[in-house]
Amino acid sequence: MTATVLTTWVLSDGAVGGEVASMVVLLIAGSKVRLVMRYFMELRDAGRIPQVILEVWVLGVTLMIVGFYLLAPMG
Repeated sequence: MTATVLTTWVLSDGAVGGEVASMVVLLIAGSKVRLVMRYFMELRDAGRIPQVILEVWVLGVTLMIVGFYLLAPMG
């Protein structure tokens, strides 16, 4: 939570462009999804296969969203 607040503060200061800030926000969201699934949905105590599926799914979806963002026409 503290990292999210600090990152938002740094990014909103205008030190980086909007595209970079958006990418950072998407990557933070992906990592937060991973943490929620591991700790609140208790997948950290699951077997090896569900944990691998979780990691692959979160990474795949995050990369897909980032890819769509990068490929979208800006204007």
